Amino acid sequence: MPQERLGEINSNSVEIYKSVAKLYEKLEDDENFLKAIYYYEKALDTQKRLGVIDLDTIEIYNSIGKLYERLIGYERAKYFYQKATDTEKKLKEISSNTIEAYNKIAKTYKESGEYKKALEYYKKALDIRKKVFEGEEVNTLIKSYNNLKLDNKIFKNMSNQLNCYTRIAKNHINIIRSIISEINPLNRFR
Repeated sequence: MPQERLGEINSNSVEIYKSVAKLYEKLEDDENFLKAIYYYEKALDTQKRLGVIDLDTIEIYNSIGKLYERLIGYERAKYFYQKATDTEKKLKEISSNTIEAYNKIAKTYKESGEYKKALEYYKKALDIRKKVFEGEEVNTLIKSYNNLKLDNKIFKNMSNQLNCYTRIAKNHINIIRSIISEINPLNRFR
């Protein structure tokens, strides 16, 4: 294994920058959030210089977005969440970070009063959850349905809201049925 030289850029550099950023993020004040953003951006820059774009990139974009959301609001945050989803499209890989990015974009639209756009992104997050988890984590699907019904302003009429609650109820019933059938296989025939 060749010796690495001091100051040489490699994949370990990305991890170090991310670790430093996470430490500053934990200090929870504006000045340290700015430092965290600086180190996350250094991690992104290093990835670009190494020619690396991966699921980690999506996580970094989400982290920067969260920090901007806490610092200055939603517009700058939305930019980084969108970068996360754009990266996912390039990679043609979907992860929980992608779902998080779509949910965060939806939240930014909701907070700025753009409820139709918010609904669009909540639905995208839900569709991805269905593909990624395929029944494995039903709670995540329920969370997505709950995101869709969070704000009455999104659902202008009662029938849409009722439809959403019906889906949640059906998911709960299916969960209970699957748990019962696992506990007592004879219940499958009732």
